[in-house]
Formats: sequence, structure tokens, C-alpha cells
Amino acid sequence: PTNTAPLDEETLAAIRARHPDFSGETPLEARYWSERDVDRYFASGGQRWPCELGERHNGRTCVLLRQLRLHLAERRVSDVPACYRALCRHLAEADFARWCRLG
Repeated sequence: PTNTAPLDEETLAAIRARHPDFSGETPLEARYWSERDVDRYFASGGQRWPCELGERHNGRTCVLLRQLRLHLAERRVSDVPACYRALCRHLAEADFARWCRLG
């Protein structure tokens, strides 16, 4: 099972400490990534962002959006809230593909 709880500051700091050459900022959204994705991000010098593109996802997604969908399903929300539509629109306008560095 995947841990869906956001990472705390101590965990992020511990992962970052393993990469003393990393000089960038820790993205705010990193708390919603897996520890493995955070580790890869720091190891790459901030060049390799997490990506969940692939057949099993049937499109673009991320941990935060997955958590939002789960939350809505648990509350049996059948209509898409305006804030979720706005977030999806923002991600599309912000070129969501930049979050994915395959290879």
C-alpha cells in the first residue's frame, strides 16, 4: 500500500541532507511526493521531477490530485467542485509536462 500522508519537514530535511550538493529550494509540493521521488529530485539537482504518466494512470496525475480524488470519493461527492476544475486548468496552463522528466 502507498502512504498517502504528506511528508513532514523532518523527513524532507533528512532526504535533502543526503544530497549536500543540492543548492536549490525544496518545492512546496514535495511534501506530496513519495520519499523515492524526493530523493531522485535532490539527487538530480532539481532536474528530475516526479511523474506518473503511463498506461496504468490513463493520463496525467500526481499524488496531490490522487489524494483529492480519494477524498472526494470518500465523501461521495459526485459533482466536480469548481476549485478542482480550477486546479486542473492551472496545471494544464502551467505546462504540466514539465513535471515529468522521463529517461
